[in-house]
Amino acid sequence: MVEKDATDLRAPTQADIRRVWEERYRVPKVGTPGDDDWLARWRESVDAARGQRILDIGCGPGNDTMRLQARGLQVVSLDFSFEALRRVRTAAAASTLVQSDLADGLPFQPGSFGLITASLVLHYFNEQTTQRILSELRDCLIAGGRILMRLNSMDDVQFGAQGNPEIEPGVHLVGGVAKRFYGRDEVMGLFDGSWRMVEATEHASDRYSRTKRLWEVCAERVVSEAEVKE
Repeated sequence: MVEKDATDLRAPTQADIRRVWEERYRVPKVGTPGDDDWLARWRESVDAARGQRILDIGCGPGNDTMRLQARGLQVVSLDFSFEALRRVRTAAAASTLVQSDLADGLPFQPGSFGLITASLVLHYFNEQTTQRILSELRDCLIAGGRILMRLNSMDDVQFGAQGNPEIEPGVHLVGGVAKRFYGRDEVMGLFDGSWRMVEATEHASDRYSRTKRLWEVCAERVVSEAEVKE
């Protein structure tokens, strides 16, 4: 048996990751994902943001952006892939497109959004970067605004949690990118006292005829004492 060169197990750079995703969106996978309108069960949170802008981060080809727009909501769609945003422009022309890498920081003013959606995007970073991104996302929300997010589950064996090299605890190298897989403790550990956890539950989603295990999370920006006094 030939041992795998340790250099092959290094964490990919942002340039590596960008190349992978640009190619994925340039040449989409064969087959179409099943209907995965995960936001339907969060209708109350979505409707509560009506009248405010909604930020869809890691928007990819714009599936969630389209669903939010169909409900008459104003959406800002962010991704670091030009190819992804090109597809969003075709599918959801009314959205505001922002090309930006979450690892580099967010180009928005505090309190810019009433709701943030993040479907299967915040598990591609190391723990420190993820915590920083969540802190910046929190600042982008209005007081009482919510984030709706999905994260890979440790039980997501059909999408990388097994059979791929582990480059650090809970992080596997899958298709050229590092993917973090979460258990309940890891999910809860992402949120400090500046958030109120509304719900964190594990779900199954059928994608490309395979069952994906993931966490759905809803957390609310806590109103600070200074904001209460105002």
